[in-house]
Amino acid sequence: MLRDPADAVPLCPLPGLGELDTLLDGHRAAGGTAEARVDAGPEELPGPVQAAVYRVVQESLANARRHAPGAPVRLTVAADRDTGRLLLEVVNGPGTRPGAAGAGTGLGVVGMRARADALGGELDAGPTADGGFRVLAAVPLETADA
Repeated sequence: MLRDPADAVPLCPLPGLGELDTLLDGHRAAGGTAEARVDAGPEELPGPVQAAVYRVVQESLANARRHAPGAPVRLTVAADRDTGRLLLEVVNGPGTRPGAAGAGTGLGVVGMRARADALGGELDAGPTADGGFRVLAAVPLETADA
């Protein structure tokens, strides 16, 4: 045994859609602006889907603050019953203040894509024509683990 079970870190519930408002409030408190439209409730989505959406939004907001400070961010989350997928879009415009130099390591996008892939979904991310950035994810409403 490598460690005493009494020393184990307590487990915490996975963040989900119910915590998006708190995440957006934190983004705003750090100087960002954001508007959100969420057309899906936590009660209708499995935990793994909610956790993936939360983490993609979290990373998208962090990237917007880092690379496009002051840019408005628009978040849309919608359940598409026709396709059986949850659609997530996070779009920011170009920054209004100087941001971090360089394109970054790209590991944030890789991690977001891995979360979508793990659920049988997909993620597309890249620059917009106006100099902003867009993240679009689609994940199945149901997961094999649900």
